[in-house]
Amino acid sequence: MDSRDSLALEAPVPAQGAPSSARTVDTDPSNGDRGGVLAELTAPIVEGEVNGELDPSLVPDGPTLQIFVWPDMTPGDTLTWFWLGTSEGGQATDTETVLAVDGITVTVPRGVIEANANGGDTVTVFYMVTGVIGTEVQSEHVTLRVLPLPSGIYAPEVLEAIDDVLDPDDADPTATVRVNPYEGMARNDVLTIRFAFGTPDEYVKKIPVSDNLVGQPVDMFVPQEVVERLEGQTITVNYTVTNLAGEKVSDDLAIEVRRAALWLKPVIEEAEGLEGDYLPEDAYLNGATTIVRENDDMRPGDEIDVYWGDDDDPQQYHDGVGIVIPMDFPFWVPKAVVDRWINLTVPVYYTITRGNRVFRSDVLNLRVAFELPAVGAPSVEEAPDGVLKPVDAKQGATVHVTYDGMLPTDEIQLNWDGDESFAPVAGDASGTVSIVVPPAKVAPTVGRTISVSYTVKRNDTDTPSGVLSLTVSEFLPGNLPIPNIVESKNGVLDLTAFDGDATARLTPWPLMAAGQRLWWRAFGTQTTDRPITFTLESGYAITEEEAGSRLDRRLQRVNLEKLKDGSTLRIEAKVTFDGSSDEAEAVTFRERTLLVSHGLSLPEPHVLDAPDGELEAIDAVDGITVRVSYEDMEPGDMIELEIDAKPDFGQVPGDASGSIDIEVAAEAIVPFIGKSVPVSYRVLRREHYSASGILMLTVNSFKDGQLAPPVIPQATNGQLRLSSFTGDARVDAAPWPGIAAGQRVWLRCHGTLPGGQADVIELALASAVTQDEVTKGVSRSLSRARLMALQNNTALRVELKVTFDGENDESKAILFPTLTVSVQQTPEFVVSPSQMTLNGMAVKNPDWPQYADATGNTQTRSASGGVPPYSYTSSRPTVASVNANGKVVGEGNGSATITVRDSVGNTGSFPVVVSNVYGVAWNNTVGLTIAQAYAWRDSLAGRGIGYTEAALINQTLVVARFPTGGFYHWTCAAGNCGGGQSLVAYQSVSGNKIAQECHSIPEFNVHKAMCLTLRNG
Repeated sequence: MDSRDSLALEAPVPAQGAPSSARTVDTDPSNGDRGGVLAELTAPIVEGEVNGELDPSLVPDGPTLQIFVWPDMTPGDTLTWFWLGTSEGGQATDTETVLAVDGITVTVPRGVIEANANGGDTVTVFYMVTGVIGTEVQSEHVTLRVLPLPSGIYAPEVLEAIDDVLDPDDADPTATVRVNPYEGMARNDVLTIRFAFGTPDEYVKKIPVSDNLVGQPVDMFVPQEVVERLEGQTITVNYTVTNLAGEKVSDDLAIEVRRAALWLKPVIEEAEGLEGDYLPEDAYLNGATTIVRENDDMRPGDEIDVYWGDDDDPQQYHDGVGIVIPMDFPFWVPKAVVDRWINLTVPVYYTITRGNRVFRSDVLNLRVAFELPAVGAPSVEEAPDGVLKPVDAKQGATVHVTYDGMLPTDEIQLNWDGDESFAPVAGDASGTVSIVVPPAKVAPTVGRTISVSYTVKRNDTDTPSGVLSLTVSEFLPGNLPIPNIVESKNGVLDLTAFDGDATARLTPWPLMAAGQRLWWRAFGTQTTDRPITFTLESGYAITEEEAGSRLDRRLQRVNLEKLKDGSTLRIEAKVTFDGSSDEAEAVTFRERTLLVSHGLSLPEPHVLDAPDGELEAIDAVDGITVRVSYEDMEPGDMIELEIDAKPDFGQVPGDASGSIDIEVAAEAIVPFIGKSVPVSYRVLRREHYSASGILMLTVNSFKDGQLAPPVIPQATNGQLRLSSFTGDARVDAAPWPGIAAGQRVWLRCHGTLPGGQADVIELALASAVTQDEVTKGVSRSLSRARLMALQNNTALRVELKVTFDGENDESKAILFPTLTVSVQQTPEFVVSPSQMTLNGMAVKNPDWPQYADATGNTQTRSASGGVPPYSYTSSRPTVASVNANGKVVGEGNGSATITVRDSVGNTGSFPVVVSNVYGVAWNNTVGLTIAQAYAWRDSLAGRGIGYTEAALINQTLVVARFPTGGFYHWTCAAGNCGGGQSLVAYQSVSGNKIAQECHSIPEFNVHKAMCLTLRNG
């Protein structure tokens, strides 16, 4: 019979209700001898079957069925076996005749197995025997599942994955999925490679196999951002091969996408400092202890390897241990090893090895035996209040770096507004070095608040300083030059007074430097009343030769002749100090306005309070006197004064003397503080107006000392202690010279947050001065919450600006002197300096552990304030020891000093005097008499051990075996014993204590002696 014949489906089926186990037996006696299941006919053994499954790859020629000898097996019996799958072509049967009493082996065709594998069949296997045993007697049944056929192409690999784990950090910039050469790889195959198959983030790429790829690995690169989105998932990676013969699917690769645990830097037990990165030389006299802290990701079987030194350091030190249970792991490093890096910084780290994966900890950069300098912010000599006036930096700005313990070997690098191009400067034993910032580097910072800091390199370790927030103010009007025309006089450009062209001139300005850009124009009115502009320069870059020199440009006469008689010619110059080509960023100089005349003209007026055309602000607040003088003045002339082109001062008659004075009230001139303003006049004579030349009056800003800085009433002696007041603080600005309603105020505080970032607290932004504030001054609340957010012991700079004309433009405001206070977040570091006296009696014996304190022998004194935690040290630990909580214990008679230090270096100390501390003395002579014992005690200036002394010992010490053996010991004290007796001591049998009783000298005297002697530290 053909093994694939469909008739095989007519073969008997297993008994109804048989359990779906690998082997089933029907023992129902009602089945009789025909067609029943006989337990003695054991199920066939299927080659390759394991736990009810058959892997086709294990039986390439098809599985064999082994059938064992059955009872009464006789030659001539017939055996029919059945392989019953559910898929088409997945059945087989055949009949064998018994030739000899022996086991029978048959083979199931491979094609049947492949049909079962492709259909995912569960197969039932059994046989029937006809012969002496009966007719068509069934064997036990075996059921098994045939596994799918292998694809023939292996799973891809992910090169960055280790032990089937892919760390997204290792996929930088990509993860590599590699398809290795497979059986039958050929030209024109199309690989479809899938990463994270079946997920929303699946990454797929189709790659054709070209001539050069046949027999070679094929890679697909997965971007890191794709890998990161899959973190925490187990994903499938596979590929398909498509060609004219069809499509094959590779085996799957399952990998877990997971970042390595964060392994914190190791800890050096003996190290000090906030970061635990400083190891003093006297702290590792017995070596140093490197501790790997317990981590939630520690696993039994992991290996820890600790390293001191870089991998390429020939002196690198290594130690390691395996993890049995997660815990803190200490590693002792000998002093000689630590000394390899004395006065250097050594990297200390560890690795965790798990299978083929190696995790590296953060690195502790440990400074061995050298301290880093405590470096504060720098200062700028020309800006004592943190505000640099550009005019004071004509020769540059001088930055002073000062800190304690400066060494000549220190290397100091300045950072000016992010610019670190300055040459490093060596330290100086004086503790101060100075670095000059040239004008060309100061100029770009005009009008901004910048950061100034430095870095100290010591022993290849960089220490950043605090940051100085430096405000570089805008130029005051009087600081910048006024462009002019050389041929003008008294504010008049009289074209009849010179021949040829005119010369426009601009004198050098403060911080003038090559690369700065200049815009220079003159604006006039033509005889046709149409405007005209003369452009002298537009974004012109100053050259090296021109820096520091005056600039001249020509104004052609032919163009000047076009100007209307009696009109004005306004000359404007602008400069970008940082070299920007954006005109909107340029600083405008003081403008010059000239009267254009084609004949006779009136001269400019004079301000008596400003003989050179510059009026001090402190004079402006009292008003000014303007003098008008011209030839042939007539009493009938009516003179109208104009300030800023506004004739607000009425008409004043002329005088035959040729001169008149006009008083101008303060409110008319104060708005121009910090600016330049045109001052001129008109003369009305016989119904005809004539205009004068124009005086460009510069009203300077206030000088030092003329404006008061704002104040914080809660601050004293330059310190704002938050512990000294409750609620919010306040910033007050007293009425200033020239204060008037409508002026606008900017009030803000500049501080530093704990991370070193700048923090600005806005209190007033263009706030208009009220009439009430004119008399009382300006006051604003300063939030306590904002103050508490600042870094402790850092500067708080209070800045006040005012526009005297009421403009809403902060860039035109006058900056007042600043107030700088130190913000003290925490209470002052305090530890009582008074003497501590420890005079309670105590007994110390190195062989007897102490379990309790003796009364009066200990005392705790804790520090307060500052920045905890505190550290306590004793100058003489043999006199007084101290623990981390400030508990002091008398160890020996004498005096010592306890020093307390907080975590930012504040220190305090107090003296300790210790007395009444005793040790135990022993006399090992056997057979001492009472008198001899007492004499021995007196020779030591000792003290007997009476009931009181013994009780103290028992209350504080664990009494171990006497060092002189198990003898009775005279205690050199009588106690309550009668005449001829004295106290003896021995170790109590019931506990680690001293027991006492009275003895006289017995017939066999075997006594030794003990007493107390003073123990000096």
